[in-house]
Amino acid sequence: MDDVLFSTGGSTEWETPKDFFQKINHVFKFTVDVCATKENTKCKRYFTPEVDGLAQDWTGTVWCNPPYGHDVVKWVKKAHESHKQGTTIVPCWSVSWPNSMVTNCVQLLNPFASCSVLCSLWGF
Repeated sequence: MDDVLFSTGGSTEWETPKDFFQKINHVFKFTVDVCATKENTKCKRYFTPEVDGLAQDWTGTVWCNPPYGHDVVKWVKKAHESHKQGTTIVPCWSVSWPNSMVTNCVQLLNPFASCSVLCSLWGF
């Protein structure tokens, strides 16, 4: 399946709406946005594609709205690994991913699956 199916305007990046983020930030008090650009970051501390959030240590309270392409499984794996080390991760996963991708992600997410559906339950 082509990455463009996960995108808007040919991009795999989807910015989190400000009002939605403010509601969950009120609860979680995020310290880092691990999938951001200078223009769309939601936190003072953030990782851009050039810095490569996948190559960084995720500490504090993490907001993760990854690019929605086939590489999203890498972000799920990184979130899982960081969570196992005690980091609070609040990921924004899509319920519209293809079944094979969902299956791969669910296998990784079992230990913190209740957190992984947060954005879907909020209607984002």
